[in-house]
Amino acid sequence: MTADNQPLRSEQTMIPELELEWFEPPAEPELGRLPIGSVQFGWVGVGPLGSRLAEWFYHLGYEKVIAVGSDEEHLERLHLPERQKCLWPGGLSKRIRFGKETSSRRTVGHDLFGRMEEIFGEQLDFPMLCLSEEEPEGAALFPSVMDLLSSYARLLNSRLRQRTSGLFLLHAGGRTGPLRAEVPADILPKVAACAGGLGQKRKHTDSASIRRTAELFALFNQLSAKPTPYLSFDSMDYLDVLTAGGWIGMGQSRLQGQPDRCRVSQAVREALDQSTQGGRYNLKQTQAAACLMVGQTEMMAHVPGLPEILHYGFDVFTALLGRARVHRGMYEDDGDCLRIYVLLSGLQPNGS
Repeated sequence: MTADNQPLRSEQTMIPELELEWFEPPAEPELGRLPIGSVQFGWVGVGPLGSRLAEWFYHLGYEKVIAVGSDEEHLERLHLPERQKCLWPGGLSKRIRFGKETSSRRTVGHDLFGRMEEIFGEQLDFPMLCLSEEEPEGAALFPSVMDLLSSYARLLNSRLRQRTSGLFLLHAGGRTGPLRAEVPADILPKVAACAGGLGQKRKHTDSASIRRTAELFALFNQLSAKPTPYLSFDSMDYLDVLTAGGWIGMGQSRLQGQPDRCRVSQAVREALDQSTQGGRYNLKQTQAAACLMVGQTEMMAHVPGLPEILHYGFDVFTALLGRARVHRGMYEDDGDCLRIYVLLSGLQPNGS
């Protein structure tokens, strides 16, 4: 892997490392290597950044992934099976953007739909589109590809329980583009991910930040299927947050050393600040939310009064969100500190 695939460790970086970051994808990835969680996603990545995000989900164990783009060389560099790459011929994006129907557009669209049938199958909860606001190609292809995903969701609805198509939108932390305002309300879930890191003057999203964004989203799905002797965040809780409407924000923080009420409260607020991207979204509009705390096994067993301290952190989280439905989870692992993860839905950009 190239150097830019390594996790960022700058002191300015607010997003801490996850254990999943130490996973190195093999040269020839195999399907289904890792447990993915309680919810089945199918990922369609559009453009260089969107397809790179979808590729990272593949490396994390999500076998239902398709990369779409007009750059054949970029598609060749992706570590995905060839049948999971779809070339959208160059020059089509402008015609698609202005809504002009062409035989080439229909042919490519039919091919992509067929690949979704082959790769996604029927055991799917959400077909998801991954793209970046930074790339004109993603914005240009958004209406057509999103329509195909919605059509596939309708096909599943005729056979199984209710499905919706979703969107995973990346940006680097600067001013958001016009695409966000154009997303229909019935697209669920809608994840707004700041892949540049808060507090960093970064104009472009890099591979390391895309990787960590995928890992953070995957963590909630994994924990929703993990048993715990403490407090469980289950699949129904997870689905409630995913489908509550509005935009979804994610955040995390870590607490080194001995936890106490003040330090846990501060860590919760730091994670909430990330999830609203430093105030870009209105916290009070949250409809449903999750706060998950993961502690080191030895700490969870021997720190006096730790359950009461963690429950105080949950209470701070609930108080700051007002009327939102709040789900809680408490887990232990072999990590070296206490980590706090938050997931909010129902968000709207401030000023909208």
